[in-house]
Amino acid sequence: QWFAPHRPGTRRVLWGWARARVAGMAGVWLSCQHWSDAAGPAGFAAHAAQVAAFADQPAIVVGDFNQTSSWPGETPLDWHACTETQPHRRWQKGVLDERTGRWRLNTEGIDFLRQAGYRDVGELAGDPTPTSDDPMASLRIDRIMLGRGLPATVLAGTYRVHPIPRVDARPVSDHAYITATLTVPPTPSA
Repeated sequence: QWFAPHRPGTRRVLWGWARARVAGMAGVWLSCQHWSDAAGPAGFAAHAAQVAAFADQPAIVVGDFNQTSSWPGETPLDWHACTETQPHRRWQKGVLDERTGRWRLNTEGIDFLRQAGYRDVGELAGDPTPTSDDPMASLRIDRIMLGRGLPATVLAGTYRVHPIPRVDARPVSDHAYITATLTVPPTPSA
């Protein structure tokens, strides 16, 4: 079942979600996200709050989150230095540290999802490979997140960040796609 904004009676929190049967398990919530970095920290907080509403559900959330996390495996990056020549980009993925007066990467949205109970598949696999191909700063901003209500594990060795495909020697995107195989315990027959 797809919950779309144009359907009468659909609550806003359900927009962009579908409920489906996955590997024999009914009622799995699915969502593909694209968090805009144009709205800065307030936009990320709004996106994270909506997705966090499903943290305790059997949920799979994928997409371009435009944010890193504070997981120690993520590439440490001096956002202030990286954006020195393009200061207008600081707001896109950064937040001003009032104590130091320097810009740092904004990890609050993804960290909020992790604290709410989502499991980051790249983190579970121990793979911090960047997924964006930005000459200024390649970051791991594309993710597969699993709600704590989904009794799934990542099959060892299956999480992959794929090279960005090219057509006529030109990249088709500035993002790599990621895949993983999940193992879900069998559901009893009804």
